[in-house]
Amino acid sequence: MQFGANIRSRFKVPAQDRRVFFYILVLGLGLRLWGVTQPLLDYASWRQTFTAMIARNFYRSGMELLAPQIDVIGVQNFAAFPLFPAIVSLFYHITGVWEGWGRLTAVFCALGVQLQIWYLARSLFSSRAAHAAAALFAILPMAVYYTRVFMPEPLLLLFGISAINALHTWLVTRHWRWMGAAVAALALSFVLKISSLYLAAPWIMIFLTAALRHNSRSVFLITMACAAATLALALLPAWAWYVWLPAHSTNAASSLISASSSVGSQFFKSEAWLMRLLIWSQPDTWIKLFGSRLLEYHLTWLVALLLAGSGIHWVISHWRESRQGAERQQYSRRERWNQAAAFYQRRAGLFILLSWFTGMLIFMAAFPVFNVLHEYYQLPLILPAALLGGQAWVYVWQKTARCKQWIRLSLGILFWGGTLTLSLYRLQDRLQINWQYWQEAQAMRQHSAPRQKVAILDTMPHPELYYYADRQGYVLPVFAHGNILPGQNAAEFSNFAAAEFQRLRALGVPLLLVRDMQYPLISGPFLDQLQRSCRQLWRPASKAAAPWTGIWSMDCEMQTDHKVLMQPGRPNR
Repeated sequence: MQFGANIRSRFKVPAQDRRVFFYILVLGLGLRLWGVTQPLLDYASWRQTFTAMIARNFYRSGMELLAPQIDVIGVQNFAAFPLFPAIVSLFYHITGVWEGWGRLTAVFCALGVQLQIWYLARSLFSSRAAHAAAALFAILPMAVYYTRVFMPEPLLLLFGISAINALHTWLVTRHWRWMGAAVAALALSFVLKISSLYLAAPWIMIFLTAALRHNSRSVFLITMACAAATLALALLPAWAWYVWLPAHSTNAASSLISASSSVGSQFFKSEAWLMRLLIWSQPDTWIKLFGSRLLEYHLTWLVALLLAGSGIHWVISHWRESRQGAERQQYSRRERWNQAAAFYQRRAGLFILLSWFTGMLIFMAAFPVFNVLHEYYQLPLILPAALLGGQAWVYVWQKTARCKQWIRLSLGILFWGGTLTLSLYRLQDRLQINWQYWQEAQAMRQHSAPRQKVAILDTMPHPELYYYADRQGYVLPVFAHGNILPGQNAAEFSNFAAAEFQRLRALGVPLLLVRDMQYPLISGPFLDQLQRSCRQLWRPASKAAAPWTGIWSMDCEMQTDHKVLMQPGRPNR
C-alpha cells in the first residue's frame, strides 16, 4: 500500500470503525482504572512517591518549576522537567491533595496515546491494522501498568507519539502547522526526558521519505538539512533546561547542575565505553532485558512471536519475488537506485516504524545501566511494537484467508485471549502493595509532630516513607557509608552510628527509624550503641524483624506516654 494513501480519510472515520475503536478504548480504560485508588506503594513506588512529593510541594509551597522540592533533606533528583507534577498540582488546588489525580492524569494521557496510535496505524496501513495496534497497546502489561502510575512516563509517551504522528501528517498534507505541532511535541518530549533522543531515528526517516519522492540531489540535501534544523530547534528547550539554566540561574536545583556537568564524564569517557562492554558481556544482562523485560512484560511472548514470525515470512517472500525477475546485473546503477527508492516508497511506513524500533534498541545498548535498573526505560519501545504488531496481525490474517474458518477463529482466540491472560497475570505481580512502607510511615506520623524532622537508617533513600508520613527528614544510607570505609568492621560502624546520632540531635531530629535490612555491619555492637543512645518507641509486629528494627527516640531523657504501636492499620480505600 502506498505510504499515506489513507491520510485524507483519517479524519473521516466510518461509524463502524468509530464503534470498534470505542470498544477498544473502553477496554484500555477499564484495565488502567484497576487499583487506581490504591496507595502509591506497588512495584514502582519509589518513582511514584518521588513525583507525588514534588506535586504536593508545588501545591503547598508554590510552583517553583526551576527548583522543585522533596521532603528528603540533602537528596535531590530533578534532571527531568517537572511538567507532570505541575499539572497534577493544579488539580490539588481544586480538591486538595488527592494522589488519585496523578493516576487519572496518567490514564488520560494513555487514552491520548491510544488514539494517536489508532490514527497513525490507520494512515500508515489500514483500519484493521489500526484496530489491532490500538488493542495491543490497550492490553500489553507494561503499557497498562506504566500508563496508570503517578509518573511522567505517560506524558512522555503522549508527546513522543504526537510528534511522529504530526510530522507524518505534514509529510502528506504539506500543511506547515503540522510541522510546527510536531516540533513542539518533540521539544516537550526532549525536555521531559533527554533519553527521548531515540525519536531522532523515525524523525529522520520521515524526512528521508519526503526527499526520495523527488529525483533530485538538491532537493534531497535541502530536505535532510531541514531534518537536522528541526531536530536542533526541538533540542533548544532541552539544552536550556539541562545546560544553560543550571549555569546561569541561582534558583536551579543543585542536582540539575551536577547532572548537566557530569554528562561527559558519565557517558562519553573511555571508562564509560568499557563499562558498557562489560555489562553487555554478561549473559544476565541479555536474559534480564530481552528474556524477562521485553518478552515477558513489555511485549509478551505471543506478540514477540507474531512480530518475529511475520517479519521472517515477509522478508523471505519478498526475497523470492525479487529473484524471480531479471538478473540484477542487467540494470544500471541508476536503475537499481530507482528500484530501491520505489520499493522504499511503497513500504515507507514499515521502514519508519522499524527505524523507531531500532532507535530504541540503540538507546538500550548505549545506556545499559539505566535500562537494567529501570524497566520503564524500555516503555517507549511499546509504541512502534504495537504499530508493527497491528500490521503483523493483519498480515497473518490475510495469509490464512484460505484456511478453514474455525482455524482462523482458533488462531484469533489463542493470540488475543492468550495475550490478555498473560497481561493480567503480569499485572497482578506489579500491582502488589508493599504494606510495610505504609505501616512504618504511619508509625512515624503517630510518634512525631507535623513540623518535626525525622531520620531513617536504610540502604538508600525511600521517598515512600517520607511521603506517607508527611514529614521531612534525613537519610543515613549504610551502603554509602560502607563505600567510604571499605575496610570497616562492626565496631567502626557502631562508632559511625554514634557520631551520626549526635549530629542528628544537634539538628533537632527527635526520631530515628531503623529499617529491617540485611547488612552485615548492623549487629551486636550497633544494637548496644543504639540502646545506649536511643529508646525504642515502636517495632513491627513481625516476629522475624531484627531487634534494632523500629522507631527510636533520639532523646533518652524524654518522657512520653506513647503507646507502642505494633502494626498500624491499612488505609480505608
